[in-house]
Amino acid sequence: MLEPASLNAARCAAESIKRATLLCIACAAAGAHAALPPLSESEQTGSATYVIEAQVVDVEAIDATEGDATNRFIITLYIERILKTDQQRTLAGSQIRVTTWQAGERPAGWAGPGGQHRLPRHGDSGLFYLDQHLELLTPNGWRQAEDLDHDE
Repeated sequence: MLEPASLNAARCAAESIKRATLLCIACAAAGAHAALPPLSESEQTGSATYVIEAQVVDVEAIDATEGDATNRFIITLYIERILKTDQQRTLAGSQIRVTTWQAGERPAGWAGPGGQHRLPRHGDSGLFYLDQHLELLTPNGWRQAEDLDHDE
């Protein structure tokens, strides 16, 4: 039989373990929604349905609905070359419209993916990594041509 002092110490230890467990669960849950690190080139290529070399013709912001903390964009690209596709047709020389997003202002304490780290601008050239819905992979679905020259 435990004496009162030992019983109290056991309760304190159990309470400490409970708090530590809850803290670990909370930290793990918060970490699951933290900002995503950039994809490597091999991750970009492996995850993409389409990899195209293109130039940005236009970047258009889509009007957000009231209370939406996500900024959405339509990017018009002039395709110079297709490096990966599941299509048999060639689209070189044509234009396509792709989509992407960036997190807008979030309430204090919110965490989660932030969308596209860096938006392409009109005139930018590079490689664009797209999913099956023609959306740029996140968090870095494109690589600027100037960055490609310094990679190797």
